[in-house]
Amino acid sequence: MKTATASRVGFKLGYRARITAEAAHGELEKIRANHGGELLPEHVVEAASRKRSPLHEVFDWDDKEAAHQWRLEQARSLIRAVVVYETESETEKPTRAFLSVRVESPTATRNVYKTTADALSNESDRLHVLRVAKGELAAFRAKYRQLTELAKVFEAIDEALS
Repeated sequence: MKTATASRVGFKLGYRARITAEAAHGELEKIRANHGGELLPEHVVEAASRKRSPLHEVFDWDDKEAAHQWRLEQARSLIRAVVVYETESETEKPTRAFLSVRVESPTATRNVYKTTADALSNESDRLHVLRVAKGELAAFRAKYRQLTELAKVFEAIDEALS
């Protein structure tokens, strides 16, 4: 059972939890060790269901609220899954029908979905989409940085990010 070594533990940018990254990492490592070196979401939920677990507060145990949040996630997944095929193109490459953009009002900032054409034709929306895309590229690079087979891809990502 190989354990990842780290000199510092944190959460990825934007993740919010009611627990420190160090505590979460420690608990996840314990759960993994208790399951022969494998970590499954089912193992985490089972361990977190105990009220004394440091992970307990990370989860929503109100079934009605959890069901509503799950349906919202299903709706997001549906919106992200719809693609449009450009019939004018000979190769028919799919394009996402909707993109998430940030909308600011005097009372709140929230993300909404707009058609890809609308999002990319509005300068502030386009900049938001570009920031998100660059963040995803950086995250991809960080996740797979140990795969030397992707060195040329990483060079292209580095160029795009600069």
